[in-house]
Amino acid sequence: MTGMASPSQNLRTEVRFPSGDGECAAWWYPSADAAPVVILGHGLGGVRDGGLEPFAERLAAAGYGVVVFDYRHFGESTGEPRQFVSIRRQHEDWASAVRWVRAERPGAPVVLHGTSYGGGHAITTAARDHSIAALIAQIPFTDGIAASRATSLPHSLKMTALGLTDLARAATNRARRCIPIVGPPGSTAAITSPGAVEGYRAMFPGSDPAQDMVTASSLLELPTYRPIRDAGRIACPALLCVAANDTVTPPAPAIQTAARIPQGEIRTYPMDHFDIYVGEGFERAVADQLEFLGRVFGRT
Repeated sequence: MTGMASPSQNLRTEVRFPSGDGECAAWWYPSADAAPVVILGHGLGGVRDGGLEPFAERLAAAGYGVVVFDYRHFGESTGEPRQFVSIRRQHEDWASAVRWVRAERPGAPVVLHGTSYGGGHAITTAARDHSIAALIAQIPFTDGIAASRATSLPHSLKMTALGLTDLARAATNRARRCIPIVGPPGSTAAITSPGAVEGYRAMFPGSDPAQDMVTASSLLELPTYRPIRDAGRIACPALLCVAANDTVTPPAPAIQTAARIPQGEIRTYPMDHFDIYVGEGFERAVADQLEFLGRVFGRT
């Protein structure tokens, strides 16, 4: 960000917490000891300063503690190879963030706030940890089968071939094969839906193109990843914010996921995937999220 820092930015600190064989880097916006703490995690290849900061600022301004972390292998966190997405390791990172918050603020309610791929991770984490106080999943990845069906067969075959090539390179200690996270339709990129490049760039103005990549093998797990299967085991109140015109994470499975959560709520917006991070899309989503948390914790 450029220009004058906000009051919340002036209060936040850089922290690191252990996770698995390494560490995750995070921003910590402290709050009163008893206030709920919201943990924010990004989607496929995302890092802290790509669209999550505005949500963190609003939550902190409303009196919540906030943690925004980078997964291992990304951003300022440790982990080799760089730009590597592992569902198992990212689940570990979510659980590690929860442990860090509970050590830092014993007794404070913990809220999970996941976006896109991270929305799926937050759903699974809440299903595994019944002491989570509330869950927010926005534009969540909930069903890899449905997402695969929304992708053209030629693109899927190309991504699979590149992923297998990357695995072979890893097995022989050669440099990993990386692909862009977003690209125009027909290109060799993880996400090639119309408007994806423009939407992604709006989140990461002036970003380093070298960071806007993932190892090709990262995509091999996507078709079998189905957080929707965990929805019925979530014990806390949950809000799913769904983009009705989403071309990246299909909205129908997310709506079905919300219906399966015993205390699930849903808000739908007439927008595409990346619109929720900026402008009117952001304003509508963050207002609904603050209203939801206010009701859950009696802070309205």
